Amino acid sequence: LSLHDALPILWAYQAAEAVRRAPSAVNLQPWTLSYGQRTLRLLGRKPDSLDMGIALLHMLAAVGDTRYHWEWGQEKCVAHLIVEENA
Repeated sequence: LSLHDALPILWAYQAAEAVRRAPSAVNLQPWTLSYGQRTLRLLGRKPDSLDMGIALLHMLAAVGDTRYHWEWGQEKCVAHLIVEENA
């Protein structure tokens, strides 16, 4: 993977790293992340928990000025963070 190819997904790496470092209750970090098609997905068993909110805020802080939008997920998928095409 060249640097040119890696730059479009750098935001996803930074967001995932921010979530990895995020605090959670009893340090369990009860989430999983997946990436595909310009979308970073946050998955967890309790989508309405404080831990998921903390993870979402860390994702948001990490993407900075990148143009994106959120879509709320269903069932175990808490949210989708989608980067716009020309970001």
